[in-house]
Amino acid sequence: MRSLIFFFVFLSASFVNSLFAQKEATVWYFGCNGGLDFISGSPVLRTDGLISTNEGTAVMSDRTTGGLLFYTDGVTVWDRNHNVMPNGSGLLGGPSSTQAALILPDPGNTQKYYIFTADAGLYANPPSQGIRYNVVDMSLNGGFGNITAVKNQLLYQPASEKLTAVKHCNGKDFWIITHQFNNTNNFSVYLLTATGVNATPVVSSVGSVHVADAAGQNTLGYMKSSPDGNRLAVIVNPSSFTASQVNLDIFDFNRSTGIISNPLIISRPRSDYGLSFSPDNSKLYVSSYVGSVNQFNLASGVASTIAASKFLLSSGGQFYGMQLAYDGKLYIARNIYGLQCDRYLAVVNSPNLLGAAAGFVAQGFDLTSNHVWYGLPNFMDNYFAEPPVPIDVSSNTAICIGDNITLTASGTTSAGYSWAPSSGLNSTIGSSVSANPIVTTTYSVNEIDASGCATNNSENIIVEVKDTCKIICGELFIPNVFSPNGDDNNDIFFVQGNCFKTFSLKIFNRWGEKVFSAEGGPASGGEIPGWNGIFRGELLNTGVFAFELSGTFSSGKELLRKGNISLIR
Repeated sequence: MRSLIFFFVFLSASFVNSLFAQKEATVWYFGCNGGLDFISGSPVLRTDGLISTNEGTAVMSDRTTGGLLFYTDGVTVWDRNHNVMPNGSGLLGGPSSTQAALILPDPGNTQKYYIFTADAGLYANPPSQGIRYNVVDMSLNGGFGNITAVKNQLLYQPASEKLTAVKHCNGKDFWIITHQFNNTNNFSVYLLTATGVNATPVVSSVGSVHVADAAGQNTLGYMKSSPDGNRLAVIVNPSSFTASQVNLDIFDFNRSTGIISNPLIISRPRSDYGLSFSPDNSKLYVSSYVGSVNQFNLASGVASTIAASKFLLSSGGQFYGMQLAYDGKLYIARNIYGLQCDRYLAVVNSPNLLGAAAGFVAQGFDLTSNHVWYGLPNFMDNYFAEPPVPIDVSSNTAICIGDNITLTASGTTSAGYSWAPSSGLNSTIGSSVSANPIVTTTYSVNEIDASGCATNNSENIIVEVKDTCKIICGELFIPNVFSPNGDDNNDIFFVQGNCFKTFSLKIFNRWGEKVFSAEGGPASGGEIPGWNGIFRGELLNTGVFAFELSGTFSSGKELLRKGNISLIR
């Protein structure tokens, strides 16, 4: 018998294909004609790049294929054939800017891209060109791209050499994160949407002051977001080369509002330069150009505890820019011989792991004849987010109409869960909700992140509702009509009852031919299977059929019922 409501759980497998299958960061160009290609999953040397610069670069690959589209050092833009793109020279980034450029796709046009640039502050010539943007149209120049009339569009000046981005909570738009420079602690965060760059920034005055100085020392050093976009870290160098201290600032970033908050400020010896979060957002790596790579455990969320967790991975050599890659590893620019290019990249093989288990290798990748200097390509780190941990949801259950069931979600490190639709639920937020649907309902549970954003990590739960389940032990309900037409309403003939010890159900057509039978005892669970109107592989036509039901209840009471049922098409 089917007297209960069955609660089915379906895994949605909704790992955000739009996020975790992206290939924009496949190709890298940097330093002294250095290049890598991660299209196979592991790095392969590329020696065809024309970049020769000491610090920041940016590269854009095709989202679907991973093929090269174009690349820049913040001053010149080369197309995929390594020709200077029309109107692609004279950008106002800087070869001595830590994060000279950053490329983002246009949220409203798959053929267009934005190149944001940051100059080297007082190092630049002319100085203090600030944060600017340019638009690339890949539909022009025979598909090789062209810088449009939107070129060197000023957002503000002066600015530090820090430039990164985070995907908006809506999954389409982008936050461009920058920092003002002139004795201020102001972040300026700009929203890029399908209508363009909103010229009015979200300003957050928080963290260390970036002090102006004649040498421009205070502008350098990386700024990076965590791959999930909910944290931000910044190297704040001192206002003098002779100062002994640098600040490592760690913040929360709200992907919905663009607000930066909750500073954790850690004092460090002078000379920090590069940094990166681990793919799982739990560790922070910091490099120094006087000879160290350090790991910090962020689990506590307390500045003093994070500082005390420092693990020295390397104490020899000079280390600079850091960048995660699609192979899950962290690559570090190194420059053992001062201002000369170096043939090796340092590599952290397992950056999610604590301490020595992270697997630091000083000469981790050999660039052979094409070398690295201080910088690596500047990518939005959302590209390297790990697929989410699947949500564990309630196991199958059964209820009767009018009863409540508890739906649960767990197993992730999220800030919470949201449920939809709201019909039949006592709440749409929480790891546990009570459901009392009056019709069959598919509930979707989504993970909510630290910014309060619903992620694409979700599971579906179907609660099927039947209205004939409260049958007293020893009683029966035998319908006299059913309509197997595929509309999920009364499609199956069920004898509804419970407490069967043995049973035998037979159904005959008008010629006395048996078209269905079912027998069972305790091993069957006491539930009589239903008939879907099919005989010998075909759905029967409208007609009247005879049934015979016999057996015993668990109380010992004998059962014998005969009658007719109508099949309606």
